[in-house]
Amino acid sequence: MSLFPSVHPSAFPKLPKVLRFLSENRTRLPYMVEFCGVPKTGKTTILNRLRDSLDDLGLKAVLVPEAATTKFGNSLRGDLFVFNVLCTLENISQVVLHSQQRADLDVVLLDRGVTDGLVWLQFLREIGLLPPEFHDKIESFVRL
Repeated sequence: MSLFPSVHPSAFPKLPKVLRFLSENRTRLPYMVEFCGVPKTGKTTILNRLRDSLDDLGLKAVLVPEAATTKFGNSLRGDLFVFNVLCTLENISQVVLHSQQRADLDVVLLDRGVTDGLVWLQFLREIGLLPPEFHDKIESFVRL
C-alpha cells in the first residue's frame, strides 16, 4: 500500500531529482530515518507505509523494528535504566549493521531508534533515576 495512493506523481515535481539523489548516493551509505514518539501514535504504521512507498519508487528500504517491543522480555522492563540502555545499545547495533549494507540499501527506517533512547535517558535523569554523571558519560558514548 502506497503512502499516498491517490496522489499523482506530478504533484511532486522534485520527486525524480530526489529519487536520483537517493539512488546515486555517492557515499553508498544508506540514509537513516528515525521516528520517535510516545507509544501508540502511529509511528510503526507510517513507517510501514513509507517503506512500501519507497519500494514502489524503486528504492531499497528496510524497517528496523522498535527494540523495546521486539528484543527484550518483560523481566527487563522493571529496571527502566537497564531496559532503556539495552534498547539504545540494540538500536546502535542495528544502525551499524545496516550501514554496512552499502550497496544493498538506500534507506533504513528506524522505529524509535537512537534519538529515542537519548530522550529516555534524559527523562530518567530528570526524574532522578539516572545520576547526571552517569547520564553524561552514557550520552557521550551514544553520540559517538
